[in-house]
Amino acid sequence: MKIGIDTYSYHRLLGEQRPGEAPSPRRWEHEQVMAEMVAAGAEVLSLETAFLPPASTALGHELHTQASGRDVAVSWGHPYGLRWGTDASAARDLEAWVAVAGSMGWRCVRFVLAHPALGAEARRPDGRLRPDVRRGVERRLRELVAGAAAQAVVLCLENHADLTVDELEDLVHVVPGLAICFDTVNALRVGDDPVDAAGRLQAHIRIVHVKDTRAVPLTCRLGEGDLDLTGVLRPLAARPDVAACVEFADFASPAGDEVELVRDGVAWLKRWRLTAGEAAN
Repeated sequence: MKIGIDTYSYHRLLGEQRPGEAPSPRRWEHEQVMAEMVAAGAEVLSLETAFLPPASTALGHELHTQASGRDVAVSWGHPYGLRWGTDASAARDLEAWVAVAGSMGWRCVRFVLAHPALGAEARRPDGRLRPDVRRGVERRLRELVAGAAAQAVVLCLENHADLTVDELEDLVHVVPGLAICFDTVNALRVGDDPVDAAGRLQAHIRIVHVKDTRAVPLTCRLGEGDLDLTGVLRPLAARPDVAACVEFADFASPAGDEVELVRDGVAWLKRWRLTAGEAAN
């Protein structure tokens, strides 16, 4: 398992303020964030496209240089993703980022299908996806995953508090080649048990957004919350194709310092990995 950071951890520094968050006293450019992730010891840099210019080959080369030899993963779709597969413009943007990833040799692109706020438009009164939505999602994902595979890129669908583990299991079985980006707190948000959900999806997981929490939706310092992170990560620890990425998403007021929290999170994951390796031996 490789240890990484998702740039959403720095969203306040990059200009986004979520409801209930205090504004950041400073503002960084994306190049500063890249430098900080390298300095923090990240082995994988997961780059949120929401904070980047439009996809282009020139941008890909620029980011590749800034990554200083670290692996890069593209993190696409904040906040509404493909809108259940209906947004053709969003799909074209995802394809453009897949093309950049393929040209740069970046092997994973995380993407988002929808958002919790879009649930009402896609679900029946009993909570299940409408059959027409389900068919449209499958059709869109088959097209996108096949197109990415032709460029040696793996598409990783995140559980974005829009899909349950049952729905994700269904999709990975009917869309060949679809992988998973598993978010520990988002599993809680839809009522899934994170350890159970990660276990059921483990063969398909390529990225883990590692968050801890004491009270959903607020994330806290890794190892100080109530989540069984060891239970989630242990089955994946020996996999070199999995990236465990620190992602802090919610900062209460007064806000914590994300730079210090992320560095601490990387250090925690590296200590955990060492312990997991020793336990395996």
